[in-house]
Amino acid sequence: MGDQCSFYDQHLLSHVTNKCDQNIIVRAAELQSHGRLHDAALQYENLQESRSVSGVVVYESRLLLMKGDFKKASSTLDKIIGPTTKITSSPTDALIILMKAHCNCFLHLHLQEAVDTARAVWEAWLGPAEVDKAPLTDTHVLLEYYYQGIITLKSMLQERRFVDTEQPTVLKARRVQLYNSLVLQGRVHEAFEVARMEMKFGASTIEQLRMFQSYLELCKKGPSVGAGISSYPLNLYEQSKPICAAHIHISIGKTLCKLDRQPKGAQSFQTALDLFSELDSTNGKALARMQIAFLDKSTVTALMATGDNLQRLAGDFMKTCNELQSLVQDLIDCKDWIGTNSALGELSEMLQCGPPFLQPKFQACQREIKKIYDETGNKFNFWHMQSQVWQFEFTKPSSFGKGIEMCEGFFKDDRKDPTSNRLLKEIFATMLMVAYEAIGDDVKAEDNAKLCLSLTKEVGDRRLIIANEISVARFRRKRLRVSETLLEIEKNTTSLAALFHESSGIDGKERLADYHDLVSLTIYLADLWTMRWDRSGVEEHHRERFLENALHWIETGLTLIPHVGDDVRSSSRGALDFVHAGILRRMDRTAETIRLCQETLSTLNGETSTRDKANTQQLLASTLMIEGSQNPSMEIFNDAKGAYLEAIKAARELGDMLMAAGCLKALVKMVANWPETSLPTKISLPDVLGWTQEWDDIWEEILSEASTYHGLKGLEVRQRLREKNSTDLYRIAIELCMNENDILQAWQWTQKAKARAVATSLGLSRLVPSNMSRGFSQNSLELLDREHALLDVIENSDERGRFHLRMEHFNLRQEMNSIPELRPIQAIRQGGNLEIVDLDCMFGGRKDILCVDWVEREDGTYHIIAVRPGELPQYFATEVTVAEVQEWLECYIYAEDSVDNLEDAIPEEMEVLDGLVSPLSDIVAKGDLLIFVPTGLLCAVPLHALSSTRNGGRNPVIEWNPVVYSNSLAISRQVFTRATNSSSSKSNKKCKVAVFGNPTPEHKTESKMAVEIGEYLKADIFMGEDATSHALRAAMQDDKLIHYHGHAQFDSSDILNNSVLSLYDGNVSVKHLFESSVLQSPHITLIACHSGQQKITIGDEPLGFFTALTVAGAGSVLGNLWELDDLHASSTFTKHFYKDLGNNIQAGKTNFVFDLALAHQKAVREMRASEKTRGLYYWAGIILYGSPWLIFS
Repeated sequence: MGDQCSFYDQHLLSHVTNKCDQNIIVRAAELQSHGRLHDAALQYENLQESRSVSGVVVYESRLLLMKGDFKKASSTLDKIIGPTTKITSSPTDALIILMKAHCNCFLHLHLQEAVDTARAVWEAWLGPAEVDKAPLTDTHVLLEYYYQGIITLKSMLQERRFVDTEQPTVLKARRVQLYNSLVLQGRVHEAFEVARMEMKFGASTIEQLRMFQSYLELCKKGPSVGAGISSYPLNLYEQSKPICAAHIHISIGKTLCKLDRQPKGAQSFQTALDLFSELDSTNGKALARMQIAFLDKSTVTALMATGDNLQRLAGDFMKTCNELQSLVQDLIDCKDWIGTNSALGELSEMLQCGPPFLQPKFQACQREIKKIYDETGNKFNFWHMQSQVWQFEFTKPSSFGKGIEMCEGFFKDDRKDPTSNRLLKEIFATMLMVAYEAIGDDVKAEDNAKLCLSLTKEVGDRRLIIANEISVARFRRKRLRVSETLLEIEKNTTSLAALFHESSGIDGKERLADYHDLVSLTIYLADLWTMRWDRSGVEEHHRERFLENALHWIETGLTLIPHVGDDVRSSSRGALDFVHAGILRRMDRTAETIRLCQETLSTLNGETSTRDKANTQQLLASTLMIEGSQNPSMEIFNDAKGAYLEAIKAARELGDMLMAAGCLKALVKMVANWPETSLPTKISLPDVLGWTQEWDDIWEEILSEASTYHGLKGLEVRQRLREKNSTDLYRIAIELCMNENDILQAWQWTQKAKARAVATSLGLSRLVPSNMSRGFSQNSLELLDREHALLDVIENSDERGRFHLRMEHFNLRQEMNSIPELRPIQAIRQGGNLEIVDLDCMFGGRKDILCVDWVEREDGTYHIIAVRPGELPQYFATEVTVAEVQEWLECYIYAEDSVDNLEDAIPEEMEVLDGLVSPLSDIVAKGDLLIFVPTGLLCAVPLHALSSTRNGGRNPVIEWNPVVYSNSLAISRQVFTRATNSSSSKSNKKCKVAVFGNPTPEHKTESKMAVEIGEYLKADIFMGEDATSHALRAAMQDDKLIHYHGHAQFDSSDILNNSVLSLYDGNVSVKHLFESSVLQSPHITLIACHSGQQKITIGDEPLGFFTALTVAGAGSVLGNLWELDDLHASSTFTKHFYKDLGNNIQAGKTNFVFDLALAHQKAVREMRASEKTRGLYYWAGIILYGSPWLIFS
């Protein structure tokens, strides 16, 4: 190999004796000298005998590290690291260990381990005396390179703890000393490495520029021979000069740009590009083009910020983006992962700040970054880039969810592969703290603040610790507002007071916190004393001192305000005044509170933060409302209204929809309840309804969170959201409309209320009724498939990272709404409220249908709004009260002896409730279909069993008319589309029906009845051991009409888990039904006790088997409100209910309509005609819910 090996260290490669391997190493050197790093690294894979030689492994690993393949470099080094590999053994062993530590920095973020290794190497081989020794070898240069790399990385991550030898000035001095020594020895190639080291680790200075320029002079002079060093092979050195010169031109260009000499820098980049082009180095050309593109990007970005000539700049922007995209592909082709990451990082930044249509490219860019991370294992680079991306995304309120998902991903990754890097954890914890606070999750925000505090304590910097303790206090203060523990409030008051005294320097000690944080502490302390006052009783001794202490801290904060920095002074003052005003209001100093709020707003003007404005406006409005309740006047009314409107505006700017909704709700209530005598003109109904509509729109947006969850999860999310919102604003809107005799608007608001109050978005948006999707175009079907796949992703993703996915779903729905054939299905699946014109379409133009809604008025009575398709609604008042309904239910439904009471009950005993239906007598013809939509407690009342007088006769409603129940007409619109039973194939004409009999052998009579029904309906029969939960669910998902004749249990204390249907292999609970895949059953009959009973939960939502099955996808459900322990009654009802269906099946018909409501009415009439089953107990509890008909086709 001879002199050709002198390009490397002789002692590294002296053990390579195989001639073929020697030639491969020389070929690798030639490729490296032409900038073809990937091809050079591939050469090493062809070695025959020398793959494990230490020097060979060092240089192969070095090539891999130069192109950013840390994963492969680490595995290559592992081949020769063993028990005998020690730092003190030799410089080569030290270099191998140091390179491995360098890999671990990037692969696992084991920074402290790498720093400890670097220090040990420095002590063993890089002491000050070592630099002056001759001859210096490549090994020494590489030791210095990786040592400086690790220490500089530590410095870059601001670990805040350095030994003297690790100070940047010391590191720079060592590089200059090493460079000069190498130049004197004529080791030009090694001098180039040190020059590049200066470029990478040093600051951009004139001295650095001179170093690079002097290196170019060395290249021109050719090789020099130092004492005891063999000369480089002429051919290899001559070939390496252009590539070295090209790289140094890039370094010069970067330095010039950092020194604000961009035109000269651009010239250097062009010179480098020309040199790389002469070498035909794809990798080199890409690197030079990338620097030019970066320069163009900086220019375009700076000019775009001015807003001048945007049309021309838009073209330049896209040109730069396209150039970066091209560079990315070139660098990927070269397997230059470091260059690729740099280009991707710059491209991501441009796409992020670009127009919305570039977002798909941005997402593709992020996927490419993740792909490279998976390929190379460069964890440090990946998470560093991700943090930069998130910090930009944080400027967009709609991206908080995405940022949270990204940051949580870091900690998830860290749990799998723990890192010792404290600061990177602190960066992501800080970002999570800010993001969670922005979306209102103060519990998680506090958790991350505590993590930041614990990480800071590892450093021991008291200033940093105090800053983080103040952050923790901010979130703890929010949590304590809802805490009932006085001890915790007192404990935190004491600890924060001590923290203030330590950090403020008021005792002549050093001040350890900035003034802004100190003012924040005074605010928290004043707030804690205010909380203490709120928790105290009126009779508590010295109660007034709590507010006096609060005022003391306010006064302390005011003395600090002049010292707060200009950028945050007005924000600090606004927050301080807000708490101050709250204290004054508690002291019944209402006038002072109003004056302070007004002064604060007028003083701060546009300087304060939007949050401070929103809080102060909300406080001002609520205080004015209190003042108005005592002294109502037009002036106070207008001031309060204006303050609420300003608070709503500010809340919307913040993206705080909950705050906006709260202010709107307070505004509507204030306007509705304000004494009209104090106002010269009547309050405008359109204005009030407009604010109510705005409130409703906000809640539609908030509650859409539930629509992406299926079944039970959707119910839980929706009800959790409901806890923050009451439905009384709908009632106010209905009341106002009725007072104005605007029945149409009252009906519309009733539909809005009930569409919100039932489970219209608990997963129904996932349903695609098969009868509606037939005949769709391929494009429409693909969009439906995309939506279903996206909803699966949303449902299975972490709740904290779902926001951006929901936005993607929103955009997809917008696209689907633009396609005419998808609009009807979208309207149905999104569960919106109805307009009056929708009824004609719903019922196919039929006029023999009456929709009846009950509403609860403010005075505690129930009123009726009824409407026929194609007509205007009619309004009827009743005298039946909520208290009377409650009393009836307590006796006949909820009491322990309710069954005995029902068995003895006679129609006259329901007369107290007959007023709920008596107004219908004048507007209903015999045979009209009635759709009953009850509210609240009425969901548990058999309204069809109440009596009315017609044509001189008095009978229950069901005797005159078929009845079907629904929780809202929005639900009815959905279930109508599911009421289709399709034949499975042309060869199988049998209508699909499945009968499940009692699985317990001792109930032979019930089993016999089920068999008889199954045979009559030509159904699939599941009895005894075959009546399993698996079989039931499978049948429900196979378009089959289901008849279940067995036992059910309803437990109002735990409906989800303890309300069950009994089957052979166990129970099927309401929870199981909610969690089921989408059901396809058009109708389900439950001949079982309490199967029709429902409990009214948060938000006026009924919960039970009916809700669960309808939400899961059933078209209609029939069940019983109470326990019916009479086989004769069950048999009689079932036989007559299925009579028409059985006749059609027996006749072999496959296309017919089974009128469920009419069948229900006929069966009840037959029971009433029999002396044995005439009593209310036997027939009144059986109700039909959902669709009134079933279409077989």
